[in-house]
Amino acid sequence: MWLVLGDGISGRSAKSLLTSRGQSCVIYDDNDSHTETTLKEARQLIKNQDCRIVVSPGFSPNHELLSLASEFKVKIETEIELALAGFEGDLIIVTGTNGKSTTVVMITHILKEIGLNPTCAGNIGVSLSSFAEKGEIKSPL
Repeated sequence: MWLVLGDGISGRSAKSLLTSRGQSCVIYDDNDSHTETTLKEARQLIKNQDCRIVVSPGFSPNHELLSLASEFKVKIETEIELALAGFEGDLIIVTGTNGKSTTVVMITHILKEIGLNPTCAGNIGVSLSSFAEKGEIKSPL
């Protein structure tokens, strides 16, 4: 059983990718109107060590479920790690506080101008998992 933390674009895409791979999973989000499991149920999955966790980028790293998972030694991976499992291509990763989206758009434009076919994903409206599910990140460049 997979426990996906966060119900935004990345969380939904991670769930879809896992489901396409035949895995069962539920999403937990602090916003009760979007969650598929309760906080109590999520805690129990972790305490029973009956899950693996995929955490979305927007999910607070200080959340009690992540602390509990660390305490019970439950495997935690990011949506990006999930999407890139087994990937052996070239990557350009942009991190930082400000200007990431602008930088990614510029890099994508430059790569297209020189004749490459880059995949642009992440915190720019399209999750990496959605590309992985469609088989479109075998070779992003």
